Amino acid sequence: MNSNHATARSISTILAVILSAISAGITVGIHSVYKTEEPRKASSDTYATRVIEAREGLSEGLLVYTRLHNAKVGDSLTFEATLYGTRTRKPVAPHGEKETSTPAGAVMGAKLHCTGEGITCISNSTEKKPVLRAQDDAAWSWTIRAQKSGKAIINLTITAYLDDTSTVIAEPIPVHQEIEIHDERNAFWGYVESAWKEILALLTAVGGAAGLLALWQQRRASRGSNGGDPSTRAPQLTSPPTEPPESDPGNRPSDAAAPSPPQEGT
Repeated sequence: MNSNHATARSISTILAVILSAISAGITVGIHSVYKTEEPRKASSDTYATRVIEAREGLSEGLLVYTRLHNAKVGDSLTFEATLYGTRTRKPVAPHGEKETSTPAGAVMGAKLHCTGEGITCISNSTEKKPVLRAQDDAAWSWTIRAQKSGKAIINLTITAYLDDTSTVIAEPIPVHQEIEIHDERNAFWGYVESAWKEILALLTAVGGAAGLLALWQQRRASRGSNGGDPSTRAPQLTSPPTEPPESDPGNRPSDAAAPSPPQEGT
C-alpha cells in the first residue's frame, strides 16, 4: 500500500510539472506574439504617416520641355526638360518649348519613353534629382535617334518619390507627343506638315499685303480718270508767252510821217 501511494504521488508530481511547463510555454508564446505584432503595427503607422505627410508637402512646380517636330531618317534629336520648384519661377516658356504644371517638393524622377519602329531614347542625366524648395530646379536631357520612317510616340513621366526610396507619392499624366519620321524623299513634305501653321500665317500676310497694294493702285487710277484732287495732281507744263517778232525794216512807217527838218532861209 505504501509503495502504491508513493507511486501515485510521484505520478501526480510529474503531471504537475508537465502542466506547469506547458502553461509557462503558452504564456511565453502569447507574450512573444504580442511583442512582435506591436512593433509591426507601430512601423506601419509610421510608414503611412510619412507617405501622407510627403504628399501633403508637395507643391505646384513648373515643367518646361522641348516641343518636338517631324524629322527625317538619320536625324538625332535632343529632348530637354527642366522642373522648377514653383510655377512663378518661369511663367513663360521660351520659343520652341512648352510648359505644364507638375508636382514638386520632393525627390523627383524623370523618364522618357519612346515608342515606334527604329526609335531609341538615350538618357544623358541621372533619373532622380531633389527639388525640395521653391528655389530649386532640376534638368534632364535625352538623345532621340530616328533610324526608320514611321510614327514615333514620346512620353515624358515626372515622378515624386518618398525621400530616396522607390515609393511613389505622385505621378501625374505623362507629357505626350507624336512625331512623324520621314525618309529623304518625303523630308520636305514632312517639314511642310509640321510647320503648316507658320506657312499659312506667312501666306496670309503676303496675300494681305498684295491685296492692299492692288486696292491702292486701283484707287489711284480712279482718281486720275476723274480729275482727282487738285492738290494731288501733278503740275502741268505750259509754253512760255510768245513775244511779237521784231519789226521788219520794210514794214516800218514812211518817213513822211516823221517831222521834216527846218529849211534854210525861212
